[in-house]
Amino acid sequence: MADRWVLHRAGITNVYQYGDEILRFGGGRLLLRGVNGSGKSTAMNMLLPFLLEADTRRIDAAGEQSGVLRSWMLSGRDEQQPVGYLWIELRRPGQRTGEPASRDESNRDDEYLAFGCGIRANRSTDRVTTWWFVTDRRPGIDLALVESRTPLSADSLRATLGPGAVFAHDQRASYRAELRNRLYGGADLDQHLRLLHIIRSPRVGDRIDLDLPAYLTDALPQLSEPALDDAAQPLEDLEEHRRNVEDLTRTATALEALDAGYRTYARTELHRRAKELTALADECRRRERDESRAVEAHRQAEDHRTAAQRQIDAAEGDQARLRTEIDALKGSPAYQAGAELTDLRAHVADLEHHLTTATAEVAERAKRRDDAL
Repeated sequence: MADRWVLHRAGITNVYQYGDEILRFGGGRLLLRGVNGSGKSTAMNMLLPFLLEADTRRIDAAGEQSGVLRSWMLSGRDEQQPVGYLWIELRRPGQRTGEPASRDESNRDDEYLAFGCGIRANRSTDRVTTWWFVTDRRPGIDLALVESRTPLSADSLRATLGPGAVFAHDQRASYRAELRNRLYGGADLDQHLRLLHIIRSPRVGDRIDLDLPAYLTDALPQLSEPALDDAAQPLEDLEEHRRNVEDLTRTATALEALDAGYRTYARTELHRRAKELTALADECRRRERDESRAVEAHRQAEDHRTAAQRQIDAAEGDQARLRTEIDALKGSPAYQAGAELTDLRAHVADLEHHLTTATAEVAERAKRRDDAL
């Protein structure tokens, strides 16, 4: 309830015996003290519920006086057309931003709403005229109801606040509607105002034990037939609701059983899939190891092939050299003349043996190279 409107200040200007009085509420409460006849009840009659309902016939709490406004404005005065104001200021707390600077400026984010009544009496005609206003501006702070020690006329106030904020005497219904919308969201307050009039009456305690329950009952909002029908409909539908609950209970039980079965199936399936994935992971690691070994074997085979190729190249070089030497020997004069024929033949046989061995070794190296590839 922190966002409720709370009574904050009230003012009485040039009405009754008050000059320009501002009353300050503490937490929405006000305590007036004084001897009998000092004007405490009169001050309250001027403010509430008068400024809420704008009914000039119900100002007096006892309901026994007439012409109260005229008496307040003309009794004991010499002015021909005195003007006065009665007003109330409400505050709705905003988000707190720190300690208040003063008792009038509580917080910069607070909202304020002021409403009240202007009164002008004419001594020559014995007539009293009223006008009413609702505004966000604050009397005495950013709204001056008195200029040059003279209260504003209705036209001056209308020029200050704008025509939409000021209501003539015959527009009091619009004024009350504006207050209901701004303060109570448009709710009807008639029953509550009737109760307020009853409890502020001096005779309220005469039969309080007998009449108070009736007063409180009358103040309660009346129930409409549609509201009663709406309240009774759930009772009439109770059996159907009970059947629906039983059906939903059976459905819930079946769903729980189905959920348990599917949980077991899902758990078994997850275990099976986990085993398959584990086996696949193991196979993948095994294949990776085999691949590593094959790569190493291929590297070693490449090294062997390279070494064999170097040996083949060396043997082929020796073979070419030996053939050259044989050809040279055969073409030498000694060989042609038959000198030292035996030695030469032996040497040739030896060279041919070496040639055969080299040829066989070349063939073997070539085979090993081919096998390595």
